[in-house]
Amino acid sequence: FLFSKKTLKKIKCDIVYLDFPYLYHIAKIVSTKNKNTPIILVEHNVEWQYYKQNNFKLWYVIKLWEEFVVKKVDAVICVSKKDYKYWKNKYPNKKIYFVEHGVISEIFNPNGKKFKFEDNKFNLLFYGKLDIEQNIWALRFIKSKLIPLLDKETIVKYATDLNEAIERKLIKKIKG
Repeated sequence: FLFSKKTLKKIKCDIVYLDFPYLYHIAKIVSTKNKNTPIILVEHNVEWQYYKQNNFKLWYVIKLWEEFVVKKVDAVICVSKKDYKYWKNKYPNKKIYFVEHGVISEIFNPNGKKFKFEDNKFNLLFYGKLDIEQNIWALRFIKSKLIPLLDKETIVKYATDLNEAIERKLIKKIKG
């Protein structure tokens, strides 16, 4: 779907970055055409668990597919410690990595521009879907636990992009 096999076979790459297990079939076509270049799955959450907790009737089919994909890819990168532990426990010999979110100090400058908040307001941007249990929990935590600890001049930013040095290390480990 979306692409013809002919189009996919024209893509040249060194690594296939798979953001969701659902598109594994496309990643496999591209990988095969590129002399079996490694396929890296990035897990934002364990998909089947998300669907099960939201009462999706076919969650078990998603579980079977996701486990198939995790076994087939060359490596898995998890963005949560909980998911990392789940996959590492299930497949202890698989190349599974945890990449912690954080701030890249070379990019984020805490002494840069500041926005002067009014004394009686606190502005917060929460970027996330509110139909995901973990995001609802996070927003409640921010409101009840984190905001009371912050003074009105504090600005909290999170950057999720990996810096190039970390990317190179991971690629080197994955390729062996």
